[in-house]
Amino acid sequence: MPEPHPSTMTTTTEENKVKLILHCENGSPPYLTPSLLATCFPSTSRAVADHLVFGIAVRDTCVTPVYKPKEKKAKKTKRNDKNHPPSRQGSTVSDGASSVASTSSTKPTGYTFTGRPLHDDLIIPREYNVLACPSFDLIDDGKLGSNGAKAATATHKDVHLITQRGHQKLTPSLYRVVVENMEATTSIGLYDEASEDNAKRNAKSVERTKLWLEEWNNSSAELEKVTGHKKSKLWAPIVGGADLTLRLDCIENATKLGSVCGVALIGIHHIADRQARIELLQSCSKAVPKSMPCALLVANSIGQIMDAAQNGVSYIGSSLPALLARSRRALILDLHGWKLEEEREDRQYGDGRPKKRPRTEGGSTIDGCICLEDKAFARDTAPFVEGCSCLACTEHKRAYLHHLINAKELLAEILLFVHNLHVTIHLLQEMADATAIGKQMEFVQHIERQLHSV
Repeated sequence: MPEPHPSTMTTTTEENKVKLILHCENGSPPYLTPSLLATCFPSTSRAVADHLVFGIAVRDTCVTPVYKPKEKKAKKTKRNDKNHPPSRQGSTVSDGASSVASTSSTKPTGYTFTGRPLHDDLIIPREYNVLACPSFDLIDDGKLGSNGAKAATATHKDVHLITQRGHQKLTPSLYRVVVENMEATTSIGLYDEASEDNAKRNAKSVERTKLWLEEWNNSSAELEKVTGHKKSKLWAPIVGGADLTLRLDCIENATKLGSVCGVALIGIHHIADRQARIELLQSCSKAVPKSMPCALLVANSIGQIMDAAQNGVSYIGSSLPALLARSRRALILDLHGWKLEEEREDRQYGDGRPKKRPRTEGGSTIDGCICLEDKAFARDTAPFVEGCSCLACTEHKRAYLHHLINAKELLAEILLFVHNLHVTIHLLQEMADATAIGKQMEFVQHIERQLHSV
């Protein structure tokens, strides 16, 4: 979106800055090469620096095959013609002294987790913020598994994650080593999560999560001495399903541990009722000390992002920009109209420059998006959003994206992702500016009016 005019800019504090934890697939930002990342989302940008964090899940990045060691070949010995008569012509039988020792197979013997440096192997520049976690959601990972795989299972010793290479066991001690080898500055502890609405199962998941967190806390200083790496900042995972009592118990235990510097709410997006989600967010965020940031690992819509930002969550995880790109949709939210007293077609910026409203003609708008696959955009020469400064809007038109989609070109998804991520980041920036001057509610209402469904 366009940068605000200097006369309308406000100073935001750390308390107002809500950050997006962008879910990175296979350890890298979706669709973005290093050069495209530096061009479209430079770390020097105010919006990027204040509101973008790359979320790296161990499940996606650290499963590596283990190979057998290759044995050395035995030296060949010369045949002694006097002692060993020549073999019969055509015979395939060879002398034992002249045989070569067989080598062991180099096929993979199994898979294990190992940490790879984020800034070297995963090519994430050091100037960007990164958060590591075992998984963004164990239940969602199970839905991605093959052969009807269900949510990841767990025992008191480990979690069985579902990866592209099948089920992988991850123990608390192995997870700590992986995170340290990744050189992640911030990480979320290993957790268990219940897939069914069962009080006994939810209670067990909380007990396991608390046990693993305490184990990390007790051994973190010792691990730092052994590896030589600076220990990463630990965020405590908060589980318990829809049971507020279990979640508050989890929060109380986490805040007592000296190594914990933040909390991460797991699985709240599975609660179908919006009001129930909001009440749970409010209660959990109030129980967290003000000195600790609170994160929500998964939000699946703009509405869920807005709900979290209004209720004490300062880090919001989402793969929404990529999901919208894959479904051929572009966000067309007007982020600046909240500053004006009246909604008019000819509304202006503070310096008198005219501002056009986002065009939606030719296609329906759902959740603040338009689907560029719609035939109505075949001859539409307008950008996604009038005045948007992202690469897609400044260089291309809706009709061109419609053509790329019909031609099944990957470039269509790349441009849609760039645009959607750009809008999401500036949505959080604009909300921070509104909060700083006491206008958060006006901004929220302005955005919600543009969402036909939440």
